[in-house]
Amino acid sequence: MKNYTYLLLCSIILSSCQTYYPARTYTPSPINYHDDTRLMDIPTFAHDREIKVFFPGENPNKPYLKVFLLEEVAYGETSYANLVSRLKQQAQKKGVDAIIVLSRNRSETETEISYSVTNMASAVGIVYTENIEYEKEMPKQAIYSLYNYKTQAYEPADRYNLTPEGKVIFKKESTQYLIYSYNYSLDFMLHEKSRDWTYSSINEKKLIVKRTYKGTQYYTFKYNDDNQVTRVNVQKGDVRYEIDFYYKNGLLHKKEMYRDNKKRKLIRTDIFKYKSNGQLLSEEIFRLNKKNGIMIPFSKVDYDYYTKDDYKELIGKAVKK
Repeated sequence: MKNYTYLLLCSIILSSCQTYYPARTYTPSPINYHDDTRLMDIPTFAHDREIKVFFPGENPNKPYLKVFLLEEVAYGETSYANLVSRLKQQAQKKGVDAIIVLSRNRSETETEISYSVTNMASAVGIVYTENIEYEKEMPKQAIYSLYNYKTQAYEPADRYNLTPEGKVIFKKESTQYLIYSYNYSLDFMLHEKSRDWTYSSINEKKLIVKRTYKGTQYYTFKYNDDNQVTRVNVQKGDVRYEIDFYYKNGLLHKKEMYRDNKKRKLIRTDIFKYKSNGQLLSEEIFRLNKKNGIMIPFSKVDYDYYTKDDYKELIGKAVKK
C-alpha cells in the first residue's frame, strides 16, 4: 500500500510539472538542406511582407499555386494564435504570399508517471500567379549522373533543386555527391559555415588562409592577384592532397587533384563548362584508373535553368478562384 501511495504521489507531481518546448520549425540553412516540404518547383524568395491567412473553409479570391506544405509542432500548452504566427514566419522564409490552414490538432499522452500535451498546425503555402514573373536564366535544377562503363554513357542518379545563386540544394543522404563533388568544392572547403569548422585564419587581405574541420582535417589556401584560390592543401590524417584551380575569363575552368604522400600524383580532374552569360552548364569529374593509369569519366552535374515555357506550364497548374 505504501508503494502504491508513493507511485501515485510521483505521478501527481510529475504531471503538474509539465515542460513547454517552443514550436519546432523546418527552416532550411543556406547549405546542406533538401526541402522536402516543397510541393512544386517554382522560384521563391524570402521576404518580410505580411502573410495573408486563410482558415479552413476560406479560399483566396484569385488564382494561386500550392508551393509548400508547412507544419508547426509545440510540445506543451500553446495557443492556436502562436502556431499560426509561427506558420506565417515560416511562410515568409519560404517566400510565399499566403497560407491556407489545413488543420489544428491537440493530443494528450498520460502514463502512471507523466503527462504531456502536443499541439500541431499545418498549412499550405501559396503563391498568387499574378506575382509570378519570368526571370531569364533563373536556376532550376541540377541533374547528378554517374558514368556507366558498360554502356559508356552517363545515367541520371539524382536531381537537386538550385538556390537563386545556382548552388545545389542536396539531401544529406546524397552520399556520392557529398563525397566526390561537394566535399572538394570551395563551397565546402572555403565557404561553409558550421560548428564543425573549429579554426580559421586570415591574412592581411582578410582572405582565409587556414581552416580546420572537426579538429582532424586541415586546409590551407593560396590565392592569385585577383584573390581567386589557386591551390588548396588538404591534410586528412596521414593522407595529403593538393587541389589546383585554373581560371579562364575569371571563371573556374579546371580543377586538378593530386595525392601527395610520397610523390605528387594526379588522381582526378574536374572540367567546368559555362553558358555565354557565365552561368554554369556542367561539372564533369574524371578519376584515375589504377589499372591503366588513364583518366576516365566518373560523374557529372548538369545545370538547368527556367524558360518561358516552364513558367507558362506552372501558371497553367494554378487553382482558380
